[in-house]
Amino acid sequence: MRSGNAIFNFKNFTKTWIFFNITNRILKTNLSKKQSENIVAGIHAFFSLFLSGTNDIKRLRWFSSAYFLHDFIQIFFSKKLNVMKLAYMYHHLSAIYLLSCDSREVPFRDMLFWGELSNLSSYPLYYLNHQNKKDRYKIRFFQILQKILYCSIRIPILTSKLLLYISEPRPKRHIAAIFPVYLMGIIWSSKILFQKPLKSPRSLQFRPVPQLDIQDIFLV
Repeated sequence: MRSGNAIFNFKNFTKTWIFFNITNRILKTNLSKKQSENIVAGIHAFFSLFLSGTNDIKRLRWFSSAYFLHDFIQIFFSKKLNVMKLAYMYHHLSAIYLLSCDSREVPFRDMLFWGELSNLSSYPLYYLNHQNKKDRYKIRFFQILQKILYCSIRIPILTSKLLLYISEPRPKRHIAAIFPVYLMGIIWSSKILFQKPLKSPRSLQFRPVPQLDIQDIFLV
């Protein structure tokens, strides 16, 4: 199927979807469900950054679509659906839709690049936060990095990208998929910026930055 200015490869899409599923199953034999999902999300982030950074739109379409479908199914069959999970499901469906659009109408390469770049520090932070023996100095480092990287991209950079998209003479029929995803990033940025700091042990001389379950902000 040709979508816009690139061919969508269903064969590679299926292989990649199977890869994410098998990887997740293997990881869950030794790790918790959330830890395995965190690693799978990190794999997607790394390769989608590479593909979007090199402007490889053809491969980016099927690779990221396969991941979003994988995670959508994981959420759908989870034990309990709540507002957050429903928001994720909407986000993933929107992402799959946008990846299927003509790249001349929807700058999804740009969206994937900046979105996944903003999430990059969240993966090691989640891993460290869920270790039995916590390295508080490393956690603090990645908390600060997350705060800077996520918020500085989600608020000023993606806001300017959205305004540019609206101002350009492009079809605006995709805004219903783009704007809610953008708004989710703004909401989580505000939570990171304004959440109250946790109390630190007396033996440490620093005050930790706000702590957040970073599984909640893996939003492109």
